[in-house]
Amino acid sequence: MSSDPNRADLGKDPQRVSGMFDQVAAAYDRTNSVLSLGNDRFWRVATLKAVAPKRGERILDLAAGTGTSSMAFVPSGAHVVAADFS
Repeated sequence: MSSDPNRADLGKDPQRVSGMFDQVAAAYDRTNSVLSLGNDRFWRVATLKAVAPKRGERILDLAAGTGTSSMAFVPSGAHVVAADFS
């Protein structure tokens, strides 16, 4: 186990990790957009094209975060379940 509290490892308390993500959730999408220089939008478009969802299909978005990427599938008529640890 690492002594660095900022280093990822499996020994971290899951509730503490979840709580950390809960604290940043409100600003996460904006921060992601700024830090990626707007490329987050292109990544969502690329994912949408790669998945090519069809009406009635079921899509499970694991580690969905705020659900922004999941929402891109909704207009296709696919049924999307967004699941996240936090």
